[in-house]
Amino acid sequence: MSLPLAVVIDQLKSTPASVIPILSALDKAKSTFASVSKVDLKHLTSRTLNLCRSNDPYSVWCGINIIYVLADSSEIVSAEGSAFFGQLLKVLGSQHAQNKAVLESAIECLARLCDSIRGKPTLTREILTPNLSSVFTVLLDKLALSPYLVLGSLKKLIQEHPTTSRPFANKLKTHILTFVMEAQFLSYPQKLRATACQTLACLPVIEKDAPEQHWLRDVHALISELTSTVEIYASFLNVQDDQEASTLLKSLGSTDHESLFPLLSIDINEPSSIFAISQRVGVLFELLQGYLLSGTKFPVVVPIGRVLSVVDLVCSLNTRFVSFKREIRDADVKQYVDISLTQCHFSALGLLQQLPATFCALLVPHMLAVLATLELLVFLQNKRLDHARILANEPMICEVIQCTSSFLGLTSFFADHSLISRILEAAVFLVQPRAGGQQLAGDGGKVKLSNQSKSARKKTKRNAAVPLSDLISHEHLFRQTVP
Repeated sequence: MSLPLAVVIDQLKSTPASVIPILSALDKAKSTFASVSKVDLKHLTSRTLNLCRSNDPYSVWCGINIIYVLADSSEIVSAEGSAFFGQLLKVLGSQHAQNKAVLESAIECLARLCDSIRGKPTLTREILTPNLSSVFTVLLDKLALSPYLVLGSLKKLIQEHPTTSRPFANKLKTHILTFVMEAQFLSYPQKLRATACQTLACLPVIEKDAPEQHWLRDVHALISELTSTVEIYASFLNVQDDQEASTLLKSLGSTDHESLFPLLSIDINEPSSIFAISQRVGVLFELLQGYLLSGTKFPVVVPIGRVLSVVDLVCSLNTRFVSFKREIRDADVKQYVDISLTQCHFSALGLLQQLPATFCALLVPHMLAVLATLELLVFLQNKRLDHARILANEPMICEVIQCTSSFLGLTSFFADHSLISRILEAAVFLVQPRAGGQQLAGDGGKVKLSNQSKSARKKTKRNAAVPLSDLISHEHLFRQTVP
């Protein structure tokens, strides 16, 4: 049973012990606010605003959440919308914004208030539009404190109010590019990365003329940036010996695009710096995915052929097919390059995996080429599966298998199984039961006996045989289930 409105108003004289019953009662009563006296509604809103003005963070949090519920009432918003906006902006500009709960509640409440007003011409003109500039300013200031919520709110505001957001576009773009250039960006939650990239991708909507051309230009710039970044591997590999890779480098590269990022600094004397290449490639694929998979309010021409070509280029840079240059002799450098290339392949798969759900039939003409590219990523040794490397890179191989399945799902029948034979073999291998003690009988289990006495050797032999006997007699206990 919910509380009567009179009781709710009375409880708001001071900070409530629990705001949950009040929120529940207001949520149920908001449909009847049209019949409630203006005096009672004024008491309700004024006491809610008083909570937001409190010095106690909990009281402020309670007031914000009450505004969140009241924002659904057109009667209250039309009368107190400006006051709500003003108080929420004050909270976000005060020391209370250092409290995570208060900050996130205020950002969500602002977004809810904007959504409830948007689409109503009079309220938009009198309440929302005058406050939008202040909303943009405050949200940009709080971007570092709550990037996911702020970017999501800004994205919605830009899409719905492109003209008002135009003065803030360059500053927002700078903030996002700085954010994605952080060394730990690829370690952030996937939702946060996607929101950042999609917010950047929606910025062309603010352009007065031909926003679709600006969108297409950005996509081409990302592809060119990807090409110029992976071209750095040509300093280590004989890329010119691979005709397909060299052709793709020439066709996809461009010298007239403005670089989004600063130049990379790679020092061959510090092999770990090579990972900066794969880091940059991963970020660029995330940005490209944001452009391709987030919807626009204007029709665009998607260069799907160039997108698949840049994926093919990245996957074709493989040490199985492209040898190292003669001057690259350091084993550590070779290993770092190999691992870095594998990371690039994984990033390319992240984009490729998402395309079938969005572009469907447009990908069918490219399906055979994509499957051939995917098979290049299966690790082989002497024309057989390299089991050790497949297990070491299991997430990537699983992505290859999933990507293959997604593309095969575009058609009802596929006849040429030779294109996916290696992928099928890898899938069969990964689902086989795995013996956790399989190394006990291998070279790693050998015991050096040369300097031991005869009796000691016998004792050592008996002790070493114990794990092997368990492995033979209780094999099922050493099997690991496939995740």
